[in-house]
Amino acid sequence: MSADERGELLAVIEQHGRTTPGLMAPGAGDGARGAPRLEQVNPTCGDRVDLTLTVDDGRAVLRGTADGCTLSRAAASLLAATLHAMAPEEAAALLGVLVRARSSGRPLEHSALPGRIGSWTEGTAACAGAPSTPDTCAGPLLALAELAVAPLRRRCILLPWTTARTLLEAALPEAATEAG
Repeated sequence: MSADERGELLAVIEQHGRTTPGLMAPGAGDGARGAPRLEQVNPTCGDRVDLTLTVDDGRAVLRGTADGCTLSRAAASLLAATLHAMAPEEAAALLGVLVRARSSGRPLEHSALPGRIGSWTEGTAACAGAPSTPDTCAGPLLALAELAVAPLRRRCILLPWTTARTLLEAALPEAATEAG
């Protein structure tokens, strides 16, 4: 990756950390639909996420709030932006790869990524605002999974991802019922 590409990726991560454009506020009907909601706090630093996950028309939709450091907020925003048009099974595969890489500090298993996820730099510029396709923010999201950070900062990135994974696991049986 060139220095320019790395700079562009870091700029998108910083933008998402400041404004969380990919993370929509909870929908008014989420509670009425029985949308699973989960609030978690990182006790090390105080980062907090309060997320809901619904399956709308066969697509995973992550909504909520993220408060805390830039890394935690960016991880939530970029994940929500990437998931918003993915089938729940694709979202589960993506989260599995992201969490394994970030938890272990090892490189991503690119072969295990859903086919819709593009290259690191594909669509990066469009991700600075409101994304329109699931692969628009994939590059910066994947970069967060492998970004060199202090071990304690891994938790900041993992907080929204593990929360979303837990919500998705709760929603998958419902999604399978809706599809069948």
